Amino acid sequence: MTKYKDILTAIVEHLKTLSDEIEVQTQDVEEGFSRPSFFIELDNIKVNDFMKTSKIRDMTVRIIYFPKDKHKNQVELLDMQELLEGLFIENNYVEVLPETEERESVMVEINDAKFNESKKILQFQFDINLDEYYNRENNNEKMENLEID
Repeated sequence: MTKYKDILTAIVEHLKTLSDEIEVQTQDVEEGFSRPSFFIELDNIKVNDFMKTSKIRDMTVRIIYFPKDKHKNQVELLDMQELLEGLFIENNYVEVLPETEERESVMVEINDAKFNESKKILQFQFDINLDEYYNRENNNEKMENLEID
């Protein structure tokens, strides 16, 4: 099963492809962070079981961008919005875990992307859905293989 930290790590790595100069935070930081920087959080996490065969998880990914200049940043915020659109919306997915011999790659599709600018910061959020089958072995014998004494 894919862990939440795997999803968060994949989003961070995806964001880092934009620029090495922009710091990416995943911990709550209210003061003392560098600019420009991203802050990422997972929110509205919903988990459901589907007929005891798979786990369905829905969540919102929220990315907050703090521009270089606290006051004069309208053009920078518009440029960043375009970069985030290209990175997340045009590709429409993020690879969370690569394919290995034991499993297929784990991909999440991006839905309902929204931008909001408030207090001179850019907030970008989107929903993702992850459906995964449980890794369970069925050790029950089939009816035709049962021996009755």
